[in-house]
Amino acid sequence: MPLCCASARRANWPLRWPLIFGIMLVCGGLLRLHSYVEVSTRGISDSYGRHLKSMEMTDAELNDKVSEALHRKSKDLKKEMQSISSKLKSIKSMRKNEKQKILESLSTERDKYQVNEAKKPYFLRPHAFRSEYDIPAFATFTRKSVLDSRVRLVKQPEVPLHMYTDLQADLLEVIDVAAKAVSSPDMEFVEGIYRLQHDAGTHYELLFGSTVNSSAALRLVSLFRPFARLDSVSVRGRDSTETVHIIVPLLGRGDSLRKFMQTFEQEGIANDGHVHLTVVCYGKEALTDAKTILKGVGTRRNFKSYQIIDGGVVEFSRGRALQKGAESITSRDSLMFFCDVDMHFSARFLQQCRARTWLGQKVFYPMVFSLYNPDVVYKGKPVPSLKDQRVVRRDNGFWRDFGFGMTCQYKGDFDDIGGFDLTIKGWGSEDVLLYRKYSRSPKYQVIRNPVDTLFHHWHPKHCDKSLSLEQHNACLRSRSITEGSQVQLGMLYLEEKAGKS
Repeated sequence: MPLCCASARRANWPLRWPLIFGIMLVCGGLLRLHSYVEVSTRGISDSYGRHLKSMEMTDAELNDKVSEALHRKSKDLKKEMQSISSKLKSIKSMRKNEKQKILESLSTERDKYQVNEAKKPYFLRPHAFRSEYDIPAFATFTRKSVLDSRVRLVKQPEVPLHMYTDLQADLLEVIDVAAKAVSSPDMEFVEGIYRLQHDAGTHYELLFGSTVNSSAALRLVSLFRPFARLDSVSVRGRDSTETVHIIVPLLGRGDSLRKFMQTFEQEGIANDGHVHLTVVCYGKEALTDAKTILKGVGTRRNFKSYQIIDGGVVEFSRGRALQKGAESITSRDSLMFFCDVDMHFSARFLQQCRARTWLGQKVFYPMVFSLYNPDVVYKGKPVPSLKDQRVVRRDNGFWRDFGFGMTCQYKGDFDDIGGFDLTIKGWGSEDVLLYRKYSRSPKYQVIRNPVDTLFHHWHPKHCDKSLSLEQHNACLRSRSITEGSQVQLGMLYLEEKAGKS
């Protein structure tokens, strides 16, 4: 290097030192500034980190507290749910117990009406009554009317069904239920009977007949409505062609027998055709008339199913006469109808006789409609024919609820019960005593209801003073009742009294 140049550089060194020192100061400041910034940044970072850490701990604590509170709430809710569940179980248990008690109570009540002999209400099974007056009579009903011996406020022996709205609804429901039980389109409702046991319910028996075949079996439907829902008791078939053995006592009344045979010929032979007639005669006149009249009917109708029994010369007794007629029938399975010559029956009654009587179970005591004295009923007017008189109406007659002479029963039951009391003489009392035997027997059910198929024709009645006091009084009562209604007899009395004054 030239000396001049080196000298020049040496000459400039004093001028460069301040610049180098300044640069060094700047570099030192920058180094210190970097160090300060680094330290400050680290401090801020540490402070911010500690702050964040502090915030994280607070959230955790909060979460813990929330979790703890939720846990406590859950436990409380669980306890509450357990308490509610326990209460529900207790309520269910109480309800179950109550339901069980109710079911047991209902079962106990229902047990009264179960169809077994030990638990049936008394009128669904044979029952021993204290007297004949204890037996509640049935009422007879159709879709249109009710025949009731208790004539109620309307004082009518036959009441249109629509007059009693509740009874109409009840009976129409019964008819519908019975029809469903029969379940045959060829069977139609004919008639029914019902009666009420006040501490149990209502007993119904409905008769159904074929619409296409008159010889088809009948259907008898028994229903019982306890003081609850209606229960079906039984549905049983009955032979509509079973022979009815009609037994008639006769004492010197040829004209009465002729009238009776008109009924028998038309209703028994022509309209029904399944009958046998036994006439027990007392006295030669009665015997001769009976042979002549029955021979004529037999010839006209080609009818041979009859017999005439001579009662002999002993003193007449209705009970003895009917007893002789019953003894002439040998089969225990024979259905008998004890009848008098002053009665009119229809073919429908013979079906009622078959339907209401069951061997070893039931005897039928129909309540006949007794006609008043036509001279009282039609006073001052022409007296119509007997056919036109036979109308169930208040002014025509009354239900003969005190008479038990007309009855349907099987020969076997008649024998088993002991038959008639043969010590009784004349008319009266023998029928009541026989009825009383059945009513007091625990074996038989007595069916008694008014029927519009059996009429008692009025006839003069003589009350013989030789009768016992009880028979004589019964005869007088019967005679006074059968003359006319209270109003009719009262009018006659007032007219007679006014004529004398």
